Amino acid sequence: MSILDLFKTTSPISKISLDVHKAEPRCIRQFHQSNYFWGTGHKQETTLRATPCSGYALARTLLPDQSNSSWQKVLDLGLEKLSAVFHDVENPQSDGAPSTQQIADICLSDDLVAWREEQHKAGKILPAKGYGITPVSDAVIDLLGVKGWPAPLLTNSALFGAGLVNLLLGAYDSEVLYSNYCSDMGFFYEHGYDKVFPEYQSLFRKSATNPHALATIGGRKRREAADLGLQYIRTKISLEETHKANLANKTAIINRKDAVALNFCECSLWGLAAEMIVQGSDSAGLINDFVFSCPATDVVDVGSDIHNSELFNSFLNTADITQTGVVSEEVLRRVYDAQAHSGARMFTERWAEPGARMCSLLYAWHILNDRHNFLRRAVLGYCKVRDAPRPAQREADFEEVFDDNLHTTGFSRPLISACNGEVICDHVEGRLARSYGDPLLKDLWFYMAEGPLEYASKGVVDTVTEERLIEGLRIALARAYSYGLVDDLAWFAAHASQHAWQMASSLWNTFSLPTAFFSSPVAAILTPVAAGALVGYSTTSVNNTQAIYRAIRQPPFYPPGWVFGPVWTMLYGAMGYASYRATVAGLSSPSSAVRHLAHTSQGLYTMQLVTNLVWMPLFFGCRKPLAAFVDMLVLAGTVVGLANNYRKIDSVAFYLLLPYLGWLGFASYLNFGVGYLNGWDISDEKIGRSTKKE
Repeated sequence: MSILDLFKTTSPISKISLDVHKAEPRCIRQFHQSNYFWGTGHKQETTLRATPCSGYALARTLLPDQSNSSWQKVLDLGLEKLSAVFHDVENPQSDGAPSTQQIADICLSDDLVAWREEQHKAGKILPAKGYGITPVSDAVIDLLGVKGWPAPLLTNSALFGAGLVNLLLGAYDSEVLYSNYCSDMGFFYEHGYDKVFPEYQSLFRKSATNPHALATIGGRKRREAADLGLQYIRTKISLEETHKANLANKTAIINRKDAVALNFCECSLWGLAAEMIVQGSDSAGLINDFVFSCPATDVVDVGSDIHNSELFNSFLNTADITQTGVVSEEVLRRVYDAQAHSGARMFTERWAEPGARMCSLLYAWHILNDRHNFLRRAVLGYCKVRDAPRPAQREADFEEVFDDNLHTTGFSRPLISACNGEVICDHVEGRLARSYGDPLLKDLWFYMAEGPLEYASKGVVDTVTEERLIEGLRIALARAYSYGLVDDLAWFAAHASQHAWQMASSLWNTFSLPTAFFSSPVAAILTPVAAGALVGYSTTSVNNTQAIYRAIRQPPFYPPGWVFGPVWTMLYGAMGYASYRATVAGLSSPSSAVRHLAHTSQGLYTMQLVTNLVWMPLFFGCRKPLAAFVDMLVLAGTVVGLANNYRKIDSVAFYLLLPYLGWLGFASYLNFGVGYLNGWDISDEKIGRSTKKE
């Protein structure tokens, strides 16, 4: 019996196609026999989901037990802070004591205002936030077998948000999983689903009274907590509607203790949290994760929503900003690092836990939800990536990175379980090796990490590429789930999130000509030819290269000087066309490994071209034959690596590089021979004054 068979036999709504995926039977049997559906597996019992977490002391105090009064107390804390903040919006206390002020007026720093204006003048304008209600594709529906589900459940925002979270967590059986998904749809009140879908509110009303789900372990507590969470959401929405005319350029002033309570309320998934705690998850770790879900969401909204309601934003609420009222690049980086460090253990050491799985999917959700335009934000903002060596990955608890007043402390410690930080890092390579190079997982990593990074690093908006990456990720997620790769999917989502939060792009993705130079045959050929001609002309115009060539002592078999120009023109053209063929073939390949080779090759090609162009100024301009010979060796080694990549991508591209490699071998012989015969000194004083330009 497959996953989809389980949906077919237990789901009251869905009619499943039996031939949706072609999974290897053993993989599906393992999925079925595991405790994913713990009411139908071999053990038919829930298991302890997590051992107690170390640290997270502040989160541990928020919910000391699972009593209704404890949950109500947290809700009361959130509602009281909401009331106080919105009261201050209506009745500003400009002359009040700082300790009583609830809101701060904020603005962008002069530098950021100037940068934004410069970007807008260049036409680099971020589109308005989407509505997040586009329906999922038929391909995704077929892969997951969810045809016939109500429309609110089949939007990209909902299915790849609350839906995918529940798919990664499992449940008593598929009927309960479906009911849990409906229960979590309260999250989308803030997205206006109640105004768009007539059946929206009935979904979680029915879920709240589902007798089968209520009878499962934690099922009743989940639905009670979900109802409490809805009270906070509805109250906040009502207050924002009432005061929306006065919310621009304001943010709440909160302390660290308030932040934990408010962020936990803001996560809007109380039901999920309550059930997981009942089933054995450590409450402190889970609350910490749900608190982190706010900065994991707000990180894509800083700045773009200042003119809307950003009263409660995990970045803007920090004392680093509220104390001055100025949102500067330096401060944003400081707060960003603090938030990134506070989530590191969750993404690496604790990736399998429920709260970590929920937070891990937020990164993919930003890409897929048709609301946040994440890829467009990434490409437009990539110029702000730090121009510095990649720092070591670090971690700390929330109460360590922020003081009592919610000001950053600058504290962190090295992350013990850090990877090496490459685009395909050692941890990813290890995971792929254990799966015997499963192409599903390779594609998943490409669409989660490699593809978005490659696109953003080029700095050129391309709507076609954006759509390809977005729908590709949707399909990759759905396929991985349909094959039962739930734990692998959770791990890759967590590790992609860690990469997104703490790792800069690799050398090959930053030190590379834009893809546009490789994807056009004309541009690919003319770029090296024109660059070589420019360097040759500029060097010759300053130095009499022909006279130097005639004056120096030459090794046997040296060619006449006039040969070099035509030979290099042909070689430049051939290498350019080879780069075009390899790029087009590589990037269009269905294999993520080949696509990665194509991206890497762009960096290698750029490096060899720069190294090539440096040789002539070194030899004829600086008269440094030894430095030129070292440059030639580096060049030859780089071209060998490039040729090896091309061999795996396109055989014609590989053969086009062979004459280049042969000529480099001959040129290395000439360079060494000249250096050796002339004592590695070809200065005017050494070879005579006849080299001076006539």
